[in-house]
Order: sequence, then structure tokens, then C-alpha cells
Amino acid sequence: MLKQIGSVFSFLTIIPTSNSDLNSIAKNMYLFPIVGIVIGLVIGSLGYGLSLYLEPLVVSLVVVASLAVITGIHHTDGLADFADGLMTKGTKEKKRKAMKDPFGRICWNILNSVVCDRRNHCIIT
Repeated sequence: MLKQIGSVFSFLTIIPTSNSDLNSIAKNMYLFPIVGIVIGLVIGSLGYGLSLYLEPLVVSLVVVASLAVITGIHHTDGLADFADGLMTKGTKEKKRKAMKDPFGRICWNILNSVVCDRRNHCIIT
């Protein structure tokens, strides 16, 4: 059971494990919520601990940055690629090309790097 959780952990985060082939991950997709709970508990604990000492804006910046680092931003990148494919008109090849466009990936990562508060003060992470 721990091997399966490790392979799913490797797929959903940047933490490498020795057993992370796609067949194993596909068979163990039911473990995704467990890995999500672990990630949420770790990042949530970090946020709670920091909130005792730091300002809320700083804590939120650290929490979002930690979540982005540990997951490798591949979920938001995949969502952006999916949207690119939906919005592209034409053949399947044209849609695939739009989804693999590195310029869109760069723009999305830049957008994820800017955090703005209520008063429109922006911080670049």
C-alpha cells in the first residue's frame, strides 16, 4: 500500500520515488484524495504556524508559493492547456499544437507569479 501511495505522490508532486510508472498510477487513482489530504495538511499546518507570527498577506504568499512549488504547478498548467485546446478552432492537430505552445506556458507561469491584494498592490513572487 505504501508503494502505491508513493507512486501517486510522485505523480502529483515534485517529490521523486522509485516506483512511478503510469500503469501503476492509473491503477491507483483512488489514492489521489489521500495524497491531496497529506499535501493539504502539510501546507495548512505551515500556514497556521506562520499565521501566529506573520502578517496574513505574507502567510498567504508563502502558502500559495509552497503549494505551487510542491505540486510543480502542473495542475494549473494542464488547465491552461485544456482551455487553449477548447478555444482553438480547426483540426485536432491545430488544437494539439496550441496545447503544446511554450509561450502560453510561460505567460501562465508569469501570471501565477504575481499576487495582488485588495488595494491592488502587487507582489512578484
